[in-house]
Amino acid sequence: MSLNPGSQPYKIILSAKFERSTKTLKKSYKSDRETQNFIKAITSIVTQLLENPRPETSRPEPIPKGIDLQNEWEFRKLFFSIPHRSGASGEGRLMYLINPSQFIVKLVWLYTHAEFKGRPADKDLKQILQNLLQETDNE
Repeated sequence: MSLNPGSQPYKIILSAKFERSTKTLKKSYKSDRETQNFIKAITSIVTQLLENPRPETSRPEPIPKGIDLQNEWEFRKLFFSIPHRSGASGEGRLMYLINPSQFIVKLVWLYTHAEFKGRPADKDLKQILQNLLQETDNE
C-alpha cells in the first residue's frame, strides 16, 4: 500500500559507504542460502522505502554538527532484524536521507548494533552526508 497515492515512488540512491557496508555484511555469511536471504531482506527493506520512507520502524536522527540539511532533507535511521543472526549482530540499522518533495531516498550506511552500539562517529557521518548532499546539488 502506497502512502503517497497517485504519486511516483521514491528514487533510491546508494552512497559508496552503503555499498561497502552491505558488501562487508554479505561476505560475513558462510553459506549461499544465508547470503541470498540477507540480500532478499535488504532488497525488501529498500523496496518498502520506495513506497513509505518513514516506516514505523524508523526514527529521525540527529544531524552531525556542521551539516546543513537544506531543501527538505531528513536524516533517519531504520531498525530491522538481520536474517540468520542473533544478539547484537542480528540488530540491523540503516541510516538514510529522504527528500519528500523530490521523491528521493539516499541510503547512507548499513550496520549492526554489534558494530556500533549507538551510531557511527559524527565525523564519519558528516563526510558521507556532505558528499551525498553535494551530489544532489550537482544534479
